[in-house]
Amino acid sequence: MKKILSQYLFIFFLLVTVLFVFSMKIELAIKKHTAQQYKEVRFLILNKKPVNRELLGRLDDLHLRSIAGVRKGNILSQMTLSTVFVISYLGIAFALIFPSLVLMAIYIVKSYTSRNRRISLISS
Repeated sequence: MKKILSQYLFIFFLLVTVLFVFSMKIELAIKKHTAQQYKEVRFLILNKKPVNRELLGRLDDLHLRSIAGVRKGNILSQMTLSTVFVISYLGIAFALIFPSLVLMAIYIVKSYTSRNRRISLISS
C-alpha cells in the first residue's frame, strides 16, 4: 500500500512540475511576443504622452496596466498565466490527494483496530 501510494504521489508531483514548467514557457513566449508593445507603451507613459487604450487592452502584463492606471476586467483577466495555472494545480492536487488521504486513514484505522483485536484475543 505504501509503495503504491509513494509511486502515485511521485507521478503526481512529476506531472505537476512538468505542467508548471510548460506554463512558465507559455508565459515567457507571451511576454516575448508583447515585449515590443511594452517598450512602446512604457516610452509613451514615461514621456507623458497619450497612450492608445486599444494597445493597452491587448497587453497581458499586469505591471504595465497598473503603471498606466488601467483596471479593466475581472480578477482572472488581471492574473498572469502562471498564477492561474498554479491555482488550477492546487485544485487538482487537492482533488487527487484528498481521496488517497481518506483511504490511508481508513487503512490505518482498520490496521489499528485489527491489531487491538489480536491483542485482546491473545490476552484472554
